[in-house]
Amino acid sequence: MQAMPIALSQTALVEGLECLARCDPDLAPILKEFGVPPLWSRESGFATLVIIILEQQVSVTSARAGYDRLFAVISPLTPRRYLDLDETSLKRISFSRQKIGYIRHLARLILPMVRST
Repeated sequence: MQAMPIALSQTALVEGLECLARCDPDLAPILKEFGVPPLWSRESGFATLVIIILEQQVSVTSARAGYDRLFAVISPLTPRRYLDLDETSLKRISFSRQKIGYIRHLARLILPMVRST
């Protein structure tokens, strides 16, 4: 039987941050000044992991634009369909070499799990 994923609760987030702040003298004043960051709720699945990767080191608007361009090329977005795209196609929709690689690696890791269900 497959274990159900455990969602992070607001309580667990606060407790975890408080524990880290006790151990990390740099984090404690940041947490005190800015408080606990918001706990966003996102749909589970490959597409959500893709948008999270795209959001790294760029604006949310830029990440969303890249995701929308990808979604225009392949819909629904699945690991297999992503892997079917070549690097040139992904660069054409403004994916960096690094992000192409990260998402390819993720898709390859997920694909065997998807096939078994």
